[in-house]
Amino acid sequence: SQSTGSSGINAEYGEFGLQLNPYTWVSCQRVDIMMKSVDNRLRRQHYAIGNEINRQETNERNKKTFVKYSDQIHQTIDKLRNQCLDIDHGYAEEKKTLLTKTLAELQRVKGSLSTLEDKLGTEIDIFVADITDHTIRSLEHEVQTLENLIKALINRAEQELSIQDVTDVAMKSPEEIAEIRSSFFFFDEDKSQRLEYSEFKKALKALGIDVGPENAELDPKFQAILDVVDINRTGYISIDDYVHFMLMTGRKSSLPTKAELLKAFRELTGERDYILPREIREHLGPKMLEYCKRNMPRKRARGVPQDSLDYLAFCEEIYR
Repeated sequence: SQSTGSSGINAEYGEFGLQLNPYTWVSCQRVDIMMKSVDNRLRRQHYAIGNEINRQETNERNKKTFVKYSDQIHQTIDKLRNQCLDIDHGYAEEKKTLLTKTLAELQRVKGSLSTLEDKLGTEIDIFVADITDHTIRSLEHEVQTLENLIKALINRAEQELSIQDVTDVAMKSPEEIAEIRSSFFFFDEDKSQRLEYSEFKKALKALGIDVGPENAELDPKFQAILDVVDINRTGYISIDDYVHFMLMTGRKSSLPTKAELLKAFRELTGERDYILPREIREHLGPKMLEYCKRNMPRKRARGVPQDSLDYLAFCEEIYR
């Protein structure tokens, strides 16, 4: 070491090391300076070598990490690509649902790739070129290509659904459409030619669709239906929107046919052409009595009670 060297010279030569020597330019001071310089250089080299070793070890770890996760990402992309090919042979609505799920899964893969790039840096592509076919950039290209494919397939499925909707409506018989229109007028209690949300909920419940309590208009299920039938939230459902919704959901009216309803009234009245409020209350209950009072016209004929209701005119109205 430098301290041992300079002190050794001083110990051996004493004052001679401090004198000018005509035979050499070396002195203890000069040797001390030179040894300090060598020591500093060795320290710097040792530090640089340590850093290089750490860098190489980090690169090796990063290479192993990248190879492991890049293979997993590539396999997942391949799996999703094959899923798309299988999905493309299904029904339009099913295809759209499955493709949307596949796209969501691909977005998670995209996030994992982004995290890997943030952790390892883009320079990792240089270090792994000799040990794997995958790079950050090649995987990003695979993800983007597959994303474009899935979006194109979803768009095609939506077009197929639109065509299918139009075809379904066109194939409905006039009787089916008339039946749905009749159910609209049945639930239009105030005869406003439109269904308020409360009336629409009653119609949905009658068709077996669970939409929560009648007074809970913020029910998530009901809101999801409104997203289809009343996108602009006008506060009411027109007859055209109602019919279209019922056709698209494949729902049929829960109302009996006109003949069935007339037969039921005749059985209640003993074949009379009118019905009395007490008969409605007795057989159908107080709520239906209130409804009939609001919507069923009075029977105007000689010899019938004043509170008689004309169920024949009522049936003609709702089944027109």
